[in-house]
Amino acid sequence: MSSGAVLVDEKPSPRPPTTVAVWQGPAVTGVTSANLTAVEGVLREAATQRNAALVVFPELFLCGYDCSKEQLQEGAAVGLDSDSLTRVAALAAELRVAVALPYAELASQSRLFNSCALFDATGALAANYRKVNLWGAWEKSTFCAGGPEELRCTHLKLAGDVVVRVGLAICYDLEFPEVARSLAVQGAELLLVPTALGAGPLDAATPLRTLPTRALENHVFVAYANLEGPALGATTQAVASFVGRSAIVGPDGEDIARAGVVTGGQLLCAALALDDYTATLERNPYLSDREARLAEGHYACLSPTPPQDSTSTTFDWGSYPPKPRRRGRASAMIIGEELVAGAVSPLLPDMFSIPNPTAEKQLGKRQAAMEGGTSAEGEAGNGTAAEAAEAAKTAAEEVEAEKKRRGRRVLCFKCSRPSRSICSLCGTSICSSSVGRPCFAQHVVDHVLASGWAPSAPTPNATQLPIPVPRDTNGKSS
Repeated sequence: MSSGAVLVDEKPSPRPPTTVAVWQGPAVTGVTSANLTAVEGVLREAATQRNAALVVFPELFLCGYDCSKEQLQEGAAVGLDSDSLTRVAALAAELRVAVALPYAELASQSRLFNSCALFDATGALAANYRKVNLWGAWEKSTFCAGGPEELRCTHLKLAGDVVVRVGLAICYDLEFPEVARSLAVQGAELLLVPTALGAGPLDAATPLRTLPTRALENHVFVAYANLEGPALGATTQAVASFVGRSAIVGPDGEDIARAGVVTGGQLLCAALALDDYTATLERNPYLSDREARLAEGHYACLSPTPPQDSTSTTFDWGSYPPKPRRRGRASAMIIGEELVAGAVSPLLPDMFSIPNPTAEKQLGKRQAAMEGGTSAEGEAGNGTAAEAAEAAKTAAEEVEAEKKRRGRRVLCFKCSRPSRSICSLCGTSICSSSVGRPCFAQHVVDHVLASGWAPSAPTPNATQLPIPVPRDTNGKSS
């Protein structure tokens, strides 16, 4: 390097404003040819008169919402390689405009999807999204839901070599915060949301409240394209009329452009400065702050439940736990007591594997000791039972030492709150039922499952199961 060289901290230059358009208007149910003609007219206006780089159409626009199964089977539903979509791809390439066109996808003779084909400015297929959250009886009886692989960020090539990171969602998907968040954490900066929102008691809630919230909390632009007016030619009447209110919203939750309820057909356009919201992101960095809390385990309850094994049962978390009475006992404690009494067969829910990183760290050696003890019961004369008992004793001593070091306060390995009790079998720090928490009752069932008993097996007596009792720091039952 020459002595006269100057080092410059080069930052990528901001992308030029990108004009995005959403079409709000009616579609003719079951008449693909009429809707395809409308698509062509909108695309030509958007590209030649409005300088749009991307156009988004409403949900199921190619076939019209509310198609009957007969209409779908007779040609309203099409494959990804159909003449209709091939024509749209050719228009995208001709006009140098990207297109998000929703349609009823015929994947096989028995599988239909509520889908959206996304073509880039060269006419290439960038993504084919299948709606994940189906709404209402008509959609659920007509379409299959898309799988987890649908929620992915797509790098969409626009005219002028501009690339935008986009995510696709359809209508009802937007009402689930996980959908937008999943796309945002993958890097999406623009969400495309084709919609067929019908009139109802809460018709204004989604476009006027939910939509701006999703944009703000995820630092994304949202292009929201809804149908308007009655469902022309519909026979199912799943939705009698649509509420319009299409919009383009910025990462600050503010409208950049907004349509009314009835427009007679409107091409809503807005120039998006994709790189101009740095100050907003720096002030409230939701995504980065979320990552920090996620790493620390604050949102562990949102993690998926581990796969069920052959000794597990299914439990309805929607009804558990009921609010305990003041200084009373939650239902899980009652379950634990009935388990001790031997009435276990109908009462063994798989509610004892709540993801808890803190708990797993603390369990460590003590959990291994417990498993060693239970597996040793069937192996007479090999000395493992004595070793397990010694390990449990050592673990209990470690817990006691930790309690003394912390002023007799260690964390329950189930709920991670301070506990003054330990398990009589494995030395695990665990909340007893006297403090109004279900932890010990859950731990009882942990021991039972570890002993090899399965819910399908005959109901054993309490004397046949390894039933622990909670002990306080003085060795008394708590």
